[in-house]
Amino acid sequence: MKKYTVILLLLSIGILNATCKKIMPRPTHRGANTFGCYVDGKKYVSRRKNDFFSQSGPGGSFINNKTMNFGSGGDGVVGILYTFNFSLQRFTGTGVYALERPGNNNNYFWDGADSLYTGEVNITHYYSVHKIIAGTFWVNINRNNQIIKITEGRFDINYEDK
Repeated sequence: MKKYTVILLLLSIGILNATCKKIMPRPTHRGANTFGCYVDGKKYVSRRKNDFFSQSGPGGSFINNKTMNFGSGGDGVVGILYTFNFSLQRFTGTGVYALERPGNNNNYFWDGADSLYTGEVNITHYYSVHKIIAGTFWVNINRNNQIIKITEGRFDINYEDK
C-alpha cells in the first residue's frame, strides 16, 4: 500500500510541476492574443494582456491598408531580446514574407537593437472582418557576431486599423 501511495504522490508532484511551467500557445486562429517562440532553445510565451502599442502584450496594427505591424514586448527575454516587432510593409494577406533590412518598403523585424538578421513570417490566417492574423515565424539574429536563433514562433492576434 505504501508503494502505491508513494507512486501516486510522485505522479501528483510531476503533474503539478508540468502545469506550472509556461506552455507554448497552441496554433489557433481565433484572435486569442497569443505569442510564443523559442529563443536559443529557451521558451518565451507572452503572458501579458496589455496592448501591443504599449510594447508589452501581443497585438498589432494595420496602417493605411498596406502595412501590418505586430509583435509582443519581450522584457529582455532570456537576457537577450527586448521586444519582438514585425513590420510587413507590403502586406497582401496570407503567405510567406521574407524579412529584410528596414527601408525601401521592406518587411522587417526589430528586436530593440540594431541587429543583422534573416527570417520569415508565414501568415496562415487573415480575417479582415474580425481583424485577426495568425501564423508562424523564425528569425536568426547576428548581434555582434553572436547568433541568436528564434524558432517555432507562433502568434494569433487581434489588430487595429490605423
